[in-house]
Amino acid sequence: MQDIIEYDDGNNKEPAGIDALVRAEIDMQISTAHAYPRSMDRVAKRVMSLVTLSKESAESCVYALPRGGKNIMGPSIRLAEMLYSQWGNCRGGTRITEVNRKERYVEAEGVFHDLETNAMTTKRVRKNIVDRNGKLFNDDMINTTSNAVAAIAFRNAILSGIPRMIWGEAYEVALVTMRGDSKTLAQRHDDVMKGFAAFGLNAEQVYKIAGVEGKRDLDIDKIITLGATFTALKNEEITVEELLASADSATTTSGSITGGTKQQPYNGTAPEPEPEEKPKRKRRTKAEMEAARLEEEEAKRVAQERKQQVNTPPHDQDTGEIKEEPAPEVNREQKPGPEMGSNMDVGDNEVPSANYDTVFNQIIQDMMDGAGQDDIRGVWGDIINKMENESPETYNRLMEEFKAAEEG
Repeated sequence: MQDIIEYDDGNNKEPAGIDALVRAEIDMQISTAHAYPRSMDRVAKRVMSLVTLSKESAESCVYALPRGGKNIMGPSIRLAEMLYSQWGNCRGGTRITEVNRKERYVEAEGVFHDLETNAMTTKRVRKNIVDRNGKLFNDDMINTTSNAVAAIAFRNAILSGIPRMIWGEAYEVALVTMRGDSKTLAQRHDDVMKGFAAFGLNAEQVYKIAGVEGKRDLDIDKIITLGATFTALKNEEITVEELLASADSATTTSGSITGGTKQQPYNGTAPEPEPEEKPKRKRRTKAEMEAARLEEEEAKRVAQERKQQVNTPPHDQDTGEIKEEPAPEVNREQKPGPEMGSNMDVGDNEVPSANYDTVFNQIIQDMMDGAGQDDIRGVWGDIINKMENESPETYNRLMEEFKAAEEG
């Protein structure tokens, strides 16, 4: 790669003018570009050929970087270099613009100049030069980080300067080629582990980078992502230190490798929802409690009197002698049953379905008069049982009233 911007001082801060020789060289290149314009179709085909040249070539075109607990995947510097070589009639370069040890970062600039359109794209990238403990990198690590920043800046400039429609299909083909056949899962695992081992990373660290607990949790997608991460590491788009720091950060945030919280490790199931806090019951005064007790006793007394009234046959109030009344005439065409709406002992009589609404209204009236459910069932129990079979709709309405009374 070639730096296309030059500086005349040692601090690399103030740009100097391009001399006449360089200007003439650029003018000549622009003239040549106009005389021999590129063919978009030929460029796309050549890039596709390079990407699909081999499986290794396809894998080198994709990178993955851990960010915020997730893996960001995209076209790598190798794909950008293929584009740059086949695009033609262009100039580009990258350089380190600043190494700031006080603010602890390095910055690089990438430039891509299309000579046919005379369009120039400039991209700047900055990276921190501190380790996980906040300590400044040594000189070797600063140089390594600087190379990574320069590569990323150059890649960004090229991919911004060349339309995605030219290289998008080749990138998608690279992803498909990387996936390959799931039958090769074991071999892919071993290859990835060997690649990371060359950078001093053991299996446990690789699993942490992938966000899994062990080998059994690695599926084909995670292995592909690991392969793309290895590509980024090999292309110096990320350093081992940054990779481990990002993995540690994701683990600290989630509490464990695969999820959960720091206080409650993930156990493979969805976390149980927090129980809803029940509203506190208002403390009643002694007067309110006494009034409620009296009201309840009165309701029981009324219900008991009504029950006795229903179960007691007609009698003389003074002597207590039971009065004998002639039996009512029964319509043979209709099954015998009590008159609906009266407080009679229903016994085992069968009730016509058409009168269940009347029964329902009478029971509601009894409840409003203060009768409890036990008393109501003692009087109306048989009819309620028949109601369940013969008039389910009325029965369900009655059960809802019972439930509302209990909750109230």
